[in-house]
Amino acid sequence: MKRKNAIMKLKLLIITVCFSMQLSYSQDATFYVRIVDESFVPIEQEQMREDNIETLRIKTKSETFNSVLSKSKIKRFSQAFPTAKSEWLQKVYLVESDESLLENLKGNQFNKEITNIEPLCKPELCYTPNDYSLAYPQTNLDLVKAKGAWDIIGSLPRLPIGVTDTYFDTNHPDLKNQFISVIGNYSVDGHGTAVAGLLSAQTDNSIGISAISFNAKMYASTNWGDDNEVLTIAQQGYRVINCSWLNNCSHSAIQDSLYKEIRDVWNTIVVFGAGNDIRDEECGSLMAKVYPASLPYVLSVTSVGHMFDVGTITQWGALDWKDVHLMDVNNPNSSHHHNDAVDICAPGYHVATTQNGGTYNGFWGTSAAAPQVAATACLVLSINPCLSAQQAMSIIKNTADPNLYSISYNAPYIGLLGTGRLDVEVASASAAQSATKIFNVPTVLTGTNVIESNYAIKNTDSLIISSGADVLFKTRKNVVLNPGFKVELGAAFKTDVNVNNTINCY
Repeated sequence: MKRKNAIMKLKLLIITVCFSMQLSYSQDATFYVRIVDESFVPIEQEQMREDNIETLRIKTKSETFNSVLSKSKIKRFSQAFPTAKSEWLQKVYLVESDESLLENLKGNQFNKEITNIEPLCKPELCYTPNDYSLAYPQTNLDLVKAKGAWDIIGSLPRLPIGVTDTYFDTNHPDLKNQFISVIGNYSVDGHGTAVAGLLSAQTDNSIGISAISFNAKMYASTNWGDDNEVLTIAQQGYRVINCSWLNNCSHSAIQDSLYKEIRDVWNTIVVFGAGNDIRDEECGSLMAKVYPASLPYVLSVTSVGHMFDVGTITQWGALDWKDVHLMDVNNPNSSHHHNDAVDICAPGYHVATTQNGGTYNGFWGTSAAAPQVAATACLVLSINPCLSAQQAMSIIKNTADPNLYSISYNAPYIGLLGTGRLDVEVASASAAQSATKIFNVPTVLTGTNVIESNYAIKNTDSLIISSGADVLFKTRKNVVLNPGFKVELGAAFKTDVNVNNTINCY
């Protein structure tokens, strides 16, 4: 009964007033006003561009009010709650402008025409879990902007992640609730435990550290280095698999065919580390291509620093500079692998993660960089499960931050570090955009319609539910109704917003 009541509540109309800024200027203000004089209601809005800033020229029937409006930079002036039943709320408008307009309206000049003026604080995003950097600094998550991604995905269910690696400490306080299953022959190596922590250490549990996937469950196999194990996990339906290992130093037509099938037939993203430092003698040089990482059907990940700003000299030297490929800028052999088969970079030096025995420590290697990309793939596909593996991989690569190539210390590696450094927030935003149904041209909905979308539904142009129509918006995150939305008399309009909704992939 409780679940039924919860679902009924979720079927209530959810209206999110949203606005976007292409460029920001100083002293912005966002506020509600309630206009009781019809002559003060905007009747015309003209888009303008002034000093490289998008603004609106607002016209009302009141010349006095028009004069005040013309002296301010206004970016939004529209009904705040266009579908509200209350006549009182129908008169409320949301305004975004510079502070001068707010200050002018706060005076007594229009106190009869505008009865309520209520400033809003700037929306705060970036939810911080209570275990973020609790046991160990997590500057890697700061660099890849994990917090912003968590605000985008919210409480949407996470797809599980597959991982093939060594021993997993299933009793670690940050891991014991995260495994669906652990199969294979156990060893005592701590590599798997470290990788698992980066994939999905339990997050927001007041213990240890956070992880990018924010509580995705893991299917773990200790049969690492086995290509068939990767295929088997993909065939079980796992859409993301992390493999922080290599098993070949040359191209194999068989592996090529296998991983192509894994991506294109089984619709699975496989993420590999690109190879570690020269001391490990991985295929002979730091530019060597290791396999399966260097195949075109997987994501190959190399490392950058994340702890200190470029130029920082610590007691240990010039180490771990943000977005710099070399761990030590004075040591040309201190990087991990780089070549033209690398797809993307992620923090790979001294990355905080779980360790055998319930502890935490820093973890080095592309084995550390890869699971951060795999966890991002989990978020991307959780936001939009209708994406193919190839589409999701393209989103991750295309949203990477390319600015690392402008850092002088990375000049020797132009074109060898992939498309840039992982940006979890932008990748998640791109996935959300791909899963949002947008009515961006004038639309009239008639008859019986069920409009579905994996993330959101919104209008940016006129959207009318015509008389006699029966329309349902079904989605998982939110419904955003902007100016131009209207439900005519005699029409039925409902929303079903539920994170557990199942949306058909067309």
